[in-house]
Amino acid sequence: MYKIYKGEIKLKRLFNAILIGISYVIPGVCSSTTANSLGEYQNILEVTGNFYRLNVLKKHLILILGILIGGLLSVICLSLIVNNYICIILSIFLGLNIALFKFNYVNVNSIIFTLLGIIVVVVLT
Repeated sequence: MYKIYKGEIKLKRLFNAILIGISYVIPGVCSSTTANSLGEYQNILEVTGNFYRLNVLKKHLILILGILIGGLLSVICLSLIVNNYICIILSIFLGLNIALFKFNYVNVNSIIFTLLGIIVVVVLT
């Protein structure tokens, strides 16, 4: 039978908190859903509701540190990616905008804004 030790639980909570911190920064990813699926949502609510209480902060210190570490790591990684691969990122966003362009409901505004988006990407690259 597998026995769970305290250190393994703390490491798992730290890893979950880092994932939640990453999901806070990445656009389009819901951090609440990530926290809920990892089982940390109630703990985050407890920390935010009782942030001024020292015993609550001590209880959830690993969660707070993990979220901060994950947020900082994702900000650093995203800034490196954006700074080094701006043309690729602009092309991805342009591709996503074109993919969202519904040909069933073509009107003048959607054509104008799509063309303006293409022009902005071409000018920036």
